[in-house]
Amino acid sequence: KPEEFMEVRRDPDEMNREELLRYIENLKRTGLPFRQYEVQLFTKSAAAAIPLIFGLFALTVGYQVPIRGGVPLGIGLSIFLSLIYWSFFSLALSLGNSGLLEPRASAWSVNIVFLVLGLGALATKRNPRLT
Repeated sequence: KPEEFMEVRRDPDEMNREELLRYIENLKRTGLPFRQYEVQLFTKSAAAAIPLIFGLFALTVGYQVPIRGGVPLGIGLSIFLSLIYWSFFSLALSLGNSGLLEPRASAWSVNIVFLVLGLGALATKRNPRLT
């Protein structure tokens, strides 16, 4: 429609969830590719869970690291776990954008795996560090 040419187009990263849903529906109706936008839609909700997962890992690493001299080791482990998490998260999103993973699975799979790993590590720790 001619009115659509007068609209200001926004980048999907700047859209909220409802606007992105409408954008995806428009793309579906017109037959244009929409998979990467679905991945972005689910990534918005999956990214909200990242602080919970990192908090769980911080608690687990805090229990594992000894009190004396443990600060550099704790910081190093935290950076290492963050890099591993972000690498797998980026890989899953790339697989979702390419069509090898479903959009919802690509956004949430790494969160679920790391949440299970964090809960498992916390459950296997018998007592918190005392010395």
